[in-house]
Amino acid sequence: MLSLRQEELLKRLMQAEQELTSEEIARVIGVTSRTIRTNMKALKSMLEENGAALHMKRGAGYTLNVEDYGAFFVHF
Repeated sequence: MLSLRQEELLKRLMQAEQELTSEEIARVIGVTSRTIRTNMKALKSMLEENGAALHMKRGAGYTLNVEDYGAFFVHF
């Protein structure tokens, strides 16, 4: 089950048209970039189990790639 912050992160990733950095997300949500990175790490494993992948690129940010829409939308 996702925490409220993880739900917020997932929502922002789904709406993003380009990579999002932890600093950008942290500023909007009101937490530190370290908190974002910790939450993204936990979210990544949940997404991988449910039809999606969270790609992290140093210096560029995070992107969400849904590989199995059926599995993904059943869980999220």
